Amino acid sequence: MPYANQLVPRSRPATGLNLVRGSLNHAAVANADNLIAVYRHLASTGGQAPGRDRIRYSDLSVSEYCAILRDVSAHLLHEDFAYRPGDVRIVTLPKPDGGTRELRLRPIIDRVISKAVQADLQPVLERIYLPTSFGFRGHLSVGHLLAHIQHEIRRTGWTVFCQDDVSRAFDSVQVPLVLEDLNRHITCHRYQRLVGAVLRGHNQTRMVGIDQGDPLSPDALNTHLHHRLDLPLLQQAGAPKVFVRYADNVAWVTKTDTEGRQTLQQAQRHLQQCGLALKSTRSNDPSLGHPVDLTRKSTDFLGFQIRVRGGELQCDLQQSAWSDLRANLDNCHQCTESVHRAQQVLSGWIAAYGPAFRRQSRSFTSGRIKKALTCTGFSELANQDHRGELETAFTRWTLLARADQPGRSENDPSNLVLCSAQQTPRGLGSPDRATAAPF
Repeated sequence: MPYANQLVPRSRPATGLNLVRGSLNHAAVANADNLIAVYRHLASTGGQAPGRDRIRYSDLSVSEYCAILRDVSAHLLHEDFAYRPGDVRIVTLPKPDGGTRELRLRPIIDRVISKAVQADLQPVLERIYLPTSFGFRGHLSVGHLLAHIQHEIRRTGWTVFCQDDVSRAFDSVQVPLVLEDLNRHITCHRYQRLVGAVLRGHNQTRMVGIDQGDPLSPDALNTHLHHRLDLPLLQQAGAPKVFVRYADNVAWVTKTDTEGRQTLQQAQRHLQQCGLALKSTRSNDPSLGHPVDLTRKSTDFLGFQIRVRGGELQCDLQQSAWSDLRANLDNCHQCTESVHRAQQVLSGWIAAYGPAFRRQSRSFTSGRIKKALTCTGFSELANQDHRGELETAFTRWTLLARADQPGRSENDPSNLVLCSAQQTPRGLGSPDRATAAPF
């Protein structure tokens, strides 16, 4: 769970950056001034880990990176440009629930080019996504997804819940099909060539897999699953269901177990057509692919343990949420201002897990937070009383869950937005779990 992302009141923060957004124009994206603006943005808000060449943003002076990017721009703007990103550095990170994931970190100049494309494409792609797609979208969060499920449980009375994951989604996608889906929204041939080069990475003949850790990859995967899974399920007749997706996590609520299994089979068939599979077909994880009546039994879902009581969705924390908090507090010691960063991490964690902080659990939760802070060497923060912050986080989620269309109405005062602990503007580098490089 990327708890540096948090629920905060919706606003339209001024970026102060003149990044090209929504142009779908190759020349505008590759313009030197735009690449320089993207570099400065990533240098201040993006992952700081170097690529295989070991060069960091801080290693280049202003005159050096401006000169490099002007040369890169001139090359990309040439009519017969050829672009191949540099090779990646592979970083293995532990998952909170066990196992590992690989980030494939490109050289920083290649990240700038990819981010310039992503920042331009993202507003265009944002307009096509269904309101039940929540992952990799800077203004939405797991809290919005849970609020939507809560709303649908109230509306339908259905309580049978089923969830699954797309198995190794980034590593398994068919690159030609991903490009086909992206190119539905791009008419400029040179722009299509640039997107193809960015997506394929160092191996320009690659047919399977995209780099998890590249700025464009999350939007590419989201667009691919939108066309290959979300829309087909919406358009297909069959068992009635409430379908939601958070990145490569899928879930649905139905009236009966039979309808839940039918939806599972439908999703699997759609994914098979594009070379993907649900994890339940390759795993013995009992929480995946098995319908659960939430009025009778709880289930783990995206860092929460959820169930239905009295017609209301009730959320508690999984143990992995606490393990995740401790691990990230430990990482704060690598920062220059470690105490300040630990405070940011804790505030983000509280905001992200707001649905779990009901009144009766706040004293216990506050005590566990103090213990986690003390054990990780931040005793100066352990002396604070966090119950007010826990109450605020829960209240925000409660307001969101009461909205008729959670996270959708621009004018609804209870409408909330996902933002980073540093108030990262929407779509410009929010530290999502697929792209964050916490170094």
